[in-house]
Amino acid sequence: MEEKESRATLVASSEIRAKYAAELDKAALNGSDLSALKQQMNDELAKVGEGFQTKRGAESLAVAAANTNLMYDEQANAINVKRAAAVARVEGSKFLNSAGAILQRNPAYLAEAEKDADAFAATLRNISPEQRADIANGLKQELNQATAIAMTRIDPEGTKKKLEAGEWNLTPDQRSIAINKAESEIRAKRAEEAYARAERDRQERDANEKSYDVHLKQILDGKGGKSVRRAIMDDPTLLPQTREHLITLMERRAKEAAGEEKRSSQVVLRDLWMKASSGQMFNNAEVVAAVGRGDLNVRDASFLSSVVAAQKDENGRTFQSNLNARLSIVNQAMRAAPQYAAQPELSAAIQMQMLTDVSRQADQLRKDNKDPAALLDPGSKDYYFTPNRIKATADAVQAQGREVAGVDLRQDPGAWKDVPVGGTFIDPKGTQRVMTDALKKALAKRGGPEFPIVPSGEKAFAEKPISEATRNYRRAMGLPVQGER
Repeated sequence: MEEKESRATLVASSEIRAKYAAELDKAALNGSDLSALKQQMNDELAKVGEGFQTKRGAESLAVAAANTNLMYDEQANAINVKRAAAVARVEGSKFLNSAGAILQRNPAYLAEAEKDADAFAATLRNISPEQRADIANGLKQELNQATAIAMTRIDPEGTKKKLEAGEWNLTPDQRSIAINKAESEIRAKRAEEAYARAERDRQERDANEKSYDVHLKQILDGKGGKSVRRAIMDDPTLLPQTREHLITLMERRAKEAAGEEKRSSQVVLRDLWMKASSGQMFNNAEVVAAVGRGDLNVRDASFLSSVVAAQKDENGRTFQSNLNARLSIVNQAMRAAPQYAAQPELSAAIQMQMLTDVSRQADQLRKDNKDPAALLDPGSKDYYFTPNRIKATADAVQAQGREVAGVDLRQDPGAWKDVPVGGTFIDPKGTQRVMTDALKKALAKRGGPEFPIVPSGEKAFAEKPISEATRNYRRAMGLPVQGER
């Protein structure tokens, strides 16, 4: 009877053990309650010994029940750890998103956010204290990185110095990313400052030219006098040299009005007219200088100024009309090219950039008393519309955009190759990120049209060895670990 009961115990317990091992595998996928499943298993084990009469049979059943429960607990604990890690990963991501959003607006919130990270890690169950500590430290490092990135937008120069001095709790990769972000912000800031200076200079020149035309018309119309002189002296838009030229003209015009008009030197008048009418003089500097020397009267100077302003080519067209014709050809070429036809904003930006470049170069040539028409002459060394000009301008326009906003991989997934290490880009899911050396290598290794998306909070796979603490943290958060699948 003892042998019969022992044999029945072995057979029944083996069947129950196999049954509930399979049930645990199902529970790992469907998320069912493990404690209720354990109670059901023990109830079945108890039924095995309901008819036992010997002490040996009861002892055999007790041993079998203990071994079965041990097996169950080991498998159930492994499932609970995975479930806890999944909960920690999901809840940790929510915590980082909300805390990170606050830090973007208020970097001073970091100390409170780190306390919240400790409190969050303390609530995690079914994982070891070491894993909780790793998770808390990982959350803090993510929060510190969010703070450092936010500070780069506020004070990029100061933030870079602090990062290089070791401020903030960051991994080497995180610190490198933050420094690269600070440098990117510094470059963008300098580019904006340079553009602002250039735009300010252009506005000053335009205002100077408009005011000059207004005052010159008053002088030539005989409306000089103290009021005009005072207006010239008080006009803040006039440059010093322009103001001096106008005063000289006004003084000469006043003498002519008083009957002291001096006949212009016919030699000087003829030479200047020949230069102006033949396209050898492109500003009024020589005309005003001749008036100051007394070689020209104001009436003849006004005539020469009008000749300079109305210069035309051999076909009777002005420089601006010729430029507009060239830009029209550029517009037609871009409409016929699919890559530009599909991006009307880029096409418009290219044309505006070309117009700005040509206008700037034309102004410089006029200042140097050179013909701006050289920009439109294929035989000139100053010719602007050289082959491949459209692509070169497009690259420049897109580079300006990348400096601030970054490459958008939603439009061109393969453009990651053009993003330098430390440069910003927008991944296919719309998240703005910074290109690291490790991510660049990972992309080059995978290649193809599919871009490897790294979830929020996950670092790109690093080739260098990682610490055991980092390895445990990545395991607990369900992130890829180097050398493991």
